[in-house]
Amino acid sequence: MDSTSITCGVGETALTWTQSGATKGVLRSNLTNTDLSALSLPFFNLQGINFSGSNMSSAKLTGADLRTANLNNTNLSYANLERANLTSLTLSNANLTGAIFTDATLTSTVFSNSNLSYAGLSAQNLSGKNLSTDTLVGIVADWANLSNVTMPSGAQLMNASFMNANLTNVNLSGANLGNANLMGATMTGANVTGVQWFDPGYGYTICPDGTSAGDHSDTCVGHL
Repeated sequence: MDSTSITCGVGETALTWTQSGATKGVLRSNLTNTDLSALSLPFFNLQGINFSGSNMSSAKLTGADLRTANLNNTNLSYANLERANLTSLTLSNANLTGAIFTDATLTSTVFSNSNLSYAGLSAQNLSGKNLSTDTLVGIVADWANLSNVTMPSGAQLMNASFMNANLTNVNLSGANLGNANLMGATMTGANVTGVQWFDPGYGYTICPDGTSAGDHSDTCVGHL
């Protein structure tokens, strides 16, 4: 261990110590390229820790304070980040496949070149965020505020769920929305030029009015 290691109790590690049965200390500040998969750290203060390159897949980080932590190049696939505080973090080249962000604080959080496939972002305020370099297949953003979000060019949004989401002024030109669910979504000012409303490998888009693109010549235009 480095100079910031702690004294642990019997059967504990530097990340799972408790004040009962262990000498109070601090977490290691450098946990780069470490296997932390399925680790449980609910409501831990993880500010400033360098997790870059680490495997944190399926980690339980409910309510964790991750402000100023380094999560670049980190595998957080299927991690539970419910109610976690990620204020002002930049998540660059992170694997966030299937990660849960329910009620997480994402104020000024930046996603860059990250994989958000099937990530749970329902009811999040993502207004104005730049997602242009991120992978968004299957993203779940029901009731989310996505107004003025910058999508990738020709966004691949197959299997995405935007039920009752705010997609005001979003540029979806050339996007693939095969089997995406837009029921109840607000799309005022959205650019849907060249949108693919059907993908043979996925299926038809569910339009904002609840109908299927397959009901009207493979398009949701006129049913937004």
